[in-house]
Amino acid sequence: ELIKNRLGAEGFYFAKVDDVKSADEAKKEVALSLFIEPGNRVYVREISFKGSTRSNDETLRREVRQLEGALLSNVALERSKQRLQQQQFVETAEFATNPVAGSPDLVDVVFTVKERPSASIQGGIGYSASQKFMLNGTFQDSDFMGSGNNIALQLDSGLYNKVYSFSHTNPYLGVDGLSRSISLSYRNSTQFVSTSSNFKSQNLSLGLSFGYPITEFQRLSAGAA
Repeated sequence: ELIKNRLGAEGFYFAKVDDVKSADEAKKEVALSLFIEPGNRVYVREISFKGSTRSNDETLRREVRQLEGALLSNVALERSKQRLQQQQFVETAEFATNPVAGSPDLVDVVFTVKERPSASIQGGIGYSASQKFMLNGTFQDSDFMGSGNNIALQLDSGLYNKVYSFSHTNPYLGVDGLSRSISLSYRNSTQFVSTSSNFKSQNLSLGLSFGYPITEFQRLSAGAA
């Protein structure tokens, strides 16, 4: 299997490796021979997706490490599957290679994606003797309009405490994988200390951060708020 995987990484995706054993009962030994048939190198004609009804083609395609027109690589296919399944809005991802009729060295790759709900919304209303009526609500979508962008809204409002926040993350600001996150929040808090004094605090904050992939598995992030 390791030999097949190694050959598959070099484009020999359909390589065959068979083992033949010959036992010597007298010496209690076994001679092992491996017959390797690499076959032709295989190239990818096109890559397509099915099963996705919400995400844009670009949103899925940018996670794929196998390229069209390149040698078919089992390593690149497995990594592509992993990256797709790491998305919050993807439950499972599988791939299949379909031979192209009349071209023994060409295949089409089809990724079958099963999506999970990307958005959630929660809300509530309450009442207390000190805070009076209280409202709260949150909205979060990890695949906003099929773009792969992540947005989050939060609202908490009471007589003495109000919080409003918004955040937006674009995981692919450019083709090099640069990500950008923006957050904005406002907090207004009032705490009554006695009948003749009170404390009031108003805070407005803005945050900005960027992330850049330095390897396939590592990112460097920096930001300020």
